[in-house]
This record gives sequence, structure tokens and C-alpha cells, in this order.
Amino acid sequence: MNHSKIEKNLILIPARFSSTRVKNKNLKKINNKPLIYYRIRSSLQSKSGRVIVSTDSEKIAKIAKKFGADVPFLRPKEISGPKSSSISCIIHTLKWLKENENWFPDNIAFCPPTNPFINSISLKKMFLLIKKKNINSIVTIYKTEFHPYNLISIKKSNRLLFGKYKINNFSWLDFERTQEWPIAYAQSPGIRITKAKYFIKYLNKNLNLVNHKTFDTKNCMGFKISQNEAFDINNKLDFIIAKDLFKSLK
Repeated sequence: MNHSKIEKNLILIPARFSSTRVKNKNLKKINNKPLIYYRIRSSLQSKSGRVIVSTDSEKIAKIAKKFGADVPFLRPKEISGPKSSSISCIIHTLKWLKENENWFPDNIAFCPPTNPFINSISLKKMFLLIKKKNINSIVTIYKTEFHPYNLISIKKSNRLLFGKYKINNFSWLDFERTQEWPIAYAQSPGIRITKAKYFIKYLNKNLNLVNHKTFDTKNCMGFKISQNEAFDINNKLDFIIAKDLFKSLK
């Protein structure tokens, strides 16, 4: 199978059928569209690469194809359970494509359906950056309202330990007013792009035993997104909030 130059990028959307917190989460509807639709739509709109959905479900596969995604295989059940690692999904996809299509992408974006507000422009810009920069990974980050300085540790004696968390060598104890706190960013799983060659060392590993991050934490840069884009759906309350957020963004 031949792929165009743009398809040397792979956008991988993981969508297993089972979900521990919300039943059939990836197919649960928001504004009359299943959750997975929004990630497929933004991925295709970015025009940045080949969009593949990795799922263990025939039903999800059928719906994903309907919305324009490629589903060339079904993910094995043994790596589709609640304890299966995300990296096993990536490795399985790369192995399958190499063995069945003799195709191996340059870069792979891991894009869970649970971030439906991700903008296609963000995805496009991140692919451009990873090509220009001397990095292995680029991941989405956002300015968090819950500052790390608010976190405390509890000793065995139930006494509190303040000022443990530091930013730029400063801790909570160094500031009197919250307005003086340095800006803090949090990780967002929305988009994580990594050069595919980073995963080569895992291709011959047992997929059930591979349990590493889906990106290179030692050679990685952040890409700032808005709090709306970073909104992550994990439970029933998140779905309720997401419906209201969609209305407000219209």
C-alpha cells in the first residue's frame, strides 16, 4: 500500500470498548454525536496525517469508518483491558503496519477521544514543530488553576509538610501572596506526538509487559493549549459539563 507524503505522520486514536467509569464511554453521545466523532473530526481537519482508530470493538470500528477514520485491524483483547498500557496500543499499531503494509510513519500522535475540544490547528502546529525541533516528543500542556503550591504532604504523625513542591527553585514558603506565585502548567493527554523511531526498541517486546510512557519524557517539549482544549472526559459529571461547554462555544 502506498501512502502520500503527508501520511508519513500517523494520528492514532485509541478506543477500546470497555470502560471502568462510564459504560461505552467512546460511544456516549454529546450533541447527538458519539464522543469519538470529535477526535476523528479534528484529526481529519488538521490534514496532518493518516488517521487510524485502534479498537477491539466491531461496533466502534464501523462508526469510526463512517466518520472517515481508517480501521485496518481490530486490537487484540489481551491488550484492550482496563489494565492494558497505552504504549501497548501504539506498539501493536506500528508492528501491524510494518508487517502488513510495509509502512512505518515518521511521527505518531496519540490522541485519546476523551479530549473532544482539541483544535485541529493545535495538532497541525505540533506536527510542524516536531519536524523542526531537535526533540523526540511534543505534548500538550495548559495553565492550571489548581496550583502545585496548594498541595501539601502529610507525615505519619498527621502533621503537615508545606512548601515541598518547587517551581524555578521557589516554593510556597517564599511568597506571601498568591498573585506572586510563578505560572504553573499541567500535562494534558490531549495530544502526544513522538517520533516513531523512539518505539523501535519496544517492537519485539511482549505487549503485556511493556509499561512505559507514550512519549519520551527525557527529550520532550510542551505545547500550550487552552483550558477548554485540555478538558478531559473521564466520568459522568464530565459529560454533563462537556455538553454545557459545547453550547457555550457555539
